[in-house]
Amino acid sequence: AREGGCRLVFADGSTPGDRALAGSSEPLHRLLQPAQGILKAKDSRARGQPKRPAALSAATQVPDKRTRLAPGDSEERRHAFAVQQLQQHLDSLQADDVHELMTVQRCLRDGVDENTLVVRALRLLSAFLENHLSLHARVVQQGVIPAILAAMQRHRDIDVLVFGITSMNHILEGFRTVAAMDRDDGAEGAALSSDDFIAQIAKHSGPDAITGAMRHFPACEALQDRGCRCFGLLCQAARENKVSQGYKKGHKQESSVTLRSQAKTLLTRHGAVELVVSAMLRFPTNAALQANGCMALGYIGAGEIKAKRRSSKGGGVLSALAEAMTRHTADVGVQRFGC
Repeated sequence: AREGGCRLVFADGSTPGDRALAGSSEPLHRLLQPAQGILKAKDSRARGQPKRPAALSAATQVPDKRTRLAPGDSEERRHAFAVQQLQQHLDSLQADDVHELMTVQRCLRDGVDENTLVVRALRLLSAFLENHLSLHARVVQQGVIPAILAAMQRHRDIDVLVFGITSMNHILEGFRTVAAMDRDDGAEGAALSSDDFIAQIAKHSGPDAITGAMRHFPACEALQDRGCRCFGLLCQAARENKVSQGYKKGHKQESSVTLRSQAKTLLTRHGAVELVVSAMLRFPTNAALQANGCMALGYIGAGEIKAKRRSSKGGGVLSALAEAMTRHTADVGVQRFGC
């Protein structure tokens, strides 16, 4: 007010004396306005302050991180925009949104080249499978195994590998749980068994993908734990110990797989025993990892002659088992699978 910012004047430029002579009965507040405008900033140069810089033009403004579309955008920009929309949609889903299962699988299968999209899809898939047993047979029939393994082989990203192996573990555990419930109820076996699941893993180079992930990230405790458990579940469900006639020695992939239940031989050929022992020695205080490692070594060695020969020669398998049982005497899983 001292600087005149709140002083009022007549809108038509007249003075109070002119208004008094005119003798108008109309209220004067309708004809008044601020002299300088109380809502406008005062001129900073009058007080010696530096002038504010002019607003940036549209060409020099920092672009928004979110991609937006314009009528003339290229196909590459439209693809980036579509991926962004899918990522936002997947981020909004919860573990109970199982009606979006097909969307998640399509993102995983068709968006395999997009790392961030694959990570979100595998995270949701793992949550769906962990909370809903009824989905396991459906996702296997819909081809989720080739999609998971393709993502693991395409992206050497630790999140992709962890969630991919976790999803396969949930499927294997779900088959075991459903089979146990069917046996208790006296029902016949399901149309799709865990052997079919294991055959798909072998057909699409699953042993190579899992062992390669553990070998690539030996210091990731979560990955090593889930990998050891996956080895044990794969071999526990196997009934036979054969590989297809199309297997070529010296190669890391099976050219054709015609028989089921071949996990023990394939995992042994891809170095699973050495990886399990290395993980157990690297993380001796992790009781869950030690139990999963003991389970994997026990089931791989049961009936697999090459695994038994390797454990008897180096002594690393027996040393890892003995150390785990000695350190975790109160853990039921370690003691059970160690024996």
